[in-house]
Amino acid sequence: MEAILADEAAGVLDADSALLYRVRALTGDQQLPAPYAALPPGEDLTVLNEAAARFETLPPDMAAEIAPLVVRPTDPRSLFHGGMAPDGSHVRALALQAAGSAPDPATAQVACTADGWGRLASSAVPVVVWAHCAGGVGDAGLAAALRILEAL
Repeated sequence: MEAILADEAAGVLDADSALLYRVRALTGDQQLPAPYAALPPGEDLTVLNEAAARFETLPPDMAAEIAPLVVRPTDPRSLFHGGMAPDGSHVRALALQAAGSAPDPATAQVACTADGWGRLASSAVPVVVWAHCAGGVGDAGLAAALRILEAL
């Protein structure tokens, strides 16, 4: 990531290409050009926020590539829409791994919307956790994921 930022600062890469390469580096995308792919990955904690903020102004081909990572989960282009795993195990596994244990049942009720998505909003921080209702994540899984985010 540092090499990409350095090349952007030196004018070797334009801002849009640098952003795309940073996203590719974060996700381990094989399309990352060899000079950058050969470097050890760095933690790029801001790249998805930057990509989301600039999404509407990116060239269409770049926006299409980044879209699955930055659009809402209810958007059909989202990585989480319809699921990478139809049973919702990717969401459940992430919540359980981050929590370090099975989630406690939540008192909050998750209502599924007409498009098949459930959401749980935090009352403590500006965060909403989404999961596909058909995935079997349930109230407890959403509550566990929300607790993790609130603790950050």
